[in-house]
Amino acid sequence: MKIEIEFKTGSVDASQISKKISPILDSVKEQGLDSREFSIEMDVGPNNGSGSQFAQKISSVFNSMKEQGLKAKEVELELNTGSIRDTSQAMQKISAVVNSINNQGFEVKELEVDSEKEE
Repeated sequence: MKIEIEFKTGSVDASQISKKISPILDSVKEQGLDSREFSIEMDVGPNNGSGSQFAQKISSVFNSMKEQGLKAKEVELELNTGSIRDTSQAMQKISAVVNSINNQGFEVKELEVDSEKEE
């Protein structure tokens, strides 16, 4: 049986998360369970996804992963369409992003659209 547990970290910084994850993984081991994957969702903030500064920062994250022998299994990108409320117009823009993903040799595994207003 495969179980996924997603939990919010709130305003906990990266060093605190690192310290707090070990006891959680120890608990998994104590219960005789096997942890297969662990993922972290990062908030890059508005308009930072396209900047070169983000590209440099995420590159260093991937370099650290490589140094530790970790592999990226999948990448999730959350987008906000901003003031665009027309679904067809938004889908045209998203389609361009999906084409870019495909052009880079990646396969889009899931595309989820949430039309609810953000809090």
